[in-house]
Amino acid sequence: LYTELGDLLFNSEDMAQQAEAGDEFKAALALNPNDERAELELGMVEARKGNIKAAYADYSRAIELNPNDGDACTEMAMTLMTMNQTEKAQQMFERAVQIDPTNDVAHYRLATLYRKAGKIDAAKEQVQLYLKYKQMKDKMEKIFDDMRLLSPSRPRDDEEGKQQSSSPAANDSPVQQAPAHRQGKIGTGQE
Repeated sequence: LYTELGDLLFNSEDMAQQAEAGDEFKAALALNPNDERAELELGMVEARKGNIKAAYADYSRAIELNPNDGDACTEMAMTLMTMNQTEKAQQMFERAVQIDPTNDVAHYRLATLYRKAGKIDAAKEQVQLYLKYKQMKDKMEKIFDDMRLLSPSRPRDDEEGKQQSSSPAANDSPVQQAPAHRQGKIGTGQE
């Protein structure tokens, strides 16, 4: 529960709530020191605050807990780039796309690193993969946004002040049953 609350606070537009997110992730880790997701997201809080060494330590622990987490590998790679460790960052991005081939951010960053290293063909390939998966994710996000717009938040009243239908099935929407869409969170910037 602490991890979920921390996630909501971290993604809030309210800066005060964002600042509280780290406390929730720390509380989650106090209950379960092996909570890889809380460790990862605590690293994201630290990175956003500019605490690169703390972020690095949190990402390292998250990867230790779950070596197959593409998000943790991507966040670690972003931190390594901040630390000017581009070779290690490249390796971590490569690991991230090996784990999750649809990781558009990792493909984009790999393209950048390959281009800087003079690996133009590899960079072009990564740009194509970035565009492919970014378009897919944008399309999915639009569908989820459309579903939220269509989903009734509460029953409506007709002109007589009565509920339009007393049948629960008439007011239930399959859209309400859709899983929540989780926004991607990458490093300290908006990718």
